Amino acid sequence: MKRLATQNLLCLLFVIFVGIRGIYASAQIVAPVGAGASSTNASSSTNGIEYHGGPIIPNPHVYFIWYGNWTGNTALTILPQLISGLSGSPYFNINTTYSDSTGASVTNSVSMRTQVFDSYSQGTVLSDQGLQAVVSQQLTSGGLPTDNSGIYFVLTSADVDESGIGGEFCFRFCGFHTRALLNGSDIKYAFVGNIDRCPNACAASNLGPGPNGNAGADAMANVIVHELSETVTDPDMNAWFHGNLTGEVGDLCNFNFGPEFITSNGAPANVTLGGRNYLIQQNWLNANGGLCTMSFSAPGSPDFSLSVSPNVETIFGGVARFTVALSPLQGSNGVYKFSTSGLPPNAFIAFNPPQLTDSGSTTLSITGLATGTYNITFNVSNSVSPPVTHVASMTLVVAPATLVGIINAILDD
Repeated sequence: MKRLATQNLLCLLFVIFVGIRGIYASAQIVAPVGAGASSTNASSSTNGIEYHGGPIIPNPHVYFIWYGNWTGNTALTILPQLISGLSGSPYFNINTTYSDSTGASVTNSVSMRTQVFDSYSQGTVLSDQGLQAVVSQQLTSGGLPTDNSGIYFVLTSADVDESGIGGEFCFRFCGFHTRALLNGSDIKYAFVGNIDRCPNACAASNLGPGPNGNAGADAMANVIVHELSETVTDPDMNAWFHGNLTGEVGDLCNFNFGPEFITSNGAPANVTLGGRNYLIQQNWLNANGGLCTMSFSAPGSPDFSLSVSPNVETIFGGVARFTVALSPLQGSNGVYKFSTSGLPPNAFIAFNPPQLTDSGSTTLSITGLATGTYNITFNVSNSVSPPVTHVASMTLVVAPATLVGIINAILDD
């Protein structure tokens, strides 16, 4: 087992692993598939991560247990949409580079299943045993199905703490995943707390209000994808990791976000999933020598590059123009689909030409804007299945109309 450490406490993860693994062992009755494998018999790797013989979860099903008080919190929409948006995405496709001893791989599919609520059945301070009881009660009562491909996330409200052998939420970890024998099955579950409780410890330093206007939930999204990717590639803590269990796929890229863009409310994001922007860490790719990345396309799969210029444009009324260039990297991408966010409803947007196929450039023209600064996100998707989407950002400043500014704008045109 491992826990997602805060940015300044990565060195403590191994201690946490030892403690929680002891809890699991004390409750274990039947040894899980692949138990006993260790790093001493790990397969060799040139990708910076090794296989230790255990199972993966090829087709994961996600269940949410909303613990505590979530009344009126937009996390109830933001986080389920995160899971749905991951399925079929270039981001979750990174996990398809991990397979087991039978040759089966994680698929680019994850389904959001049942969600239930628990109103403090174990109080406001969860022990490790109490956390396990939260999951167990749902399985034995029939509130949630007992699913061998399931990953059960216990999402706690900001007034709830988790403290156990491995330390305390916000001080030693931001989240973790583990497993236990529950209701006769080897059950994988995870803890992720509301990071409104400790944004300085468990959120990106520049997160601000969060791309979805809920900083706690937006920070939780990052922890959730970290633990989800680790659970599908290392569910029984004996499959894919580097060195020891502090080197699972999420740990290798912990709080490493890569290129970012600015959303309409000024918060950073680096990916669009299911129509929402998120700031989530990169994941470790088990290919091409191994690296942290936000996407993966299998060899031969269509992909393309996107560039927008200028990145920053100032106008004194009139028309703002941006050039969007698309170049195929491999395969045929078909007809591209364009979309923008960060502009008010009264803005007039036009593309010339209105459609591109495979490669070329188009001019994005924007008019009808009031004085102000607009952080615009530009999304392009190809027409393959599943589609590949790339995102670019630009800033448009509409300055008050002055004689000098108007003359300069005319000369620039």
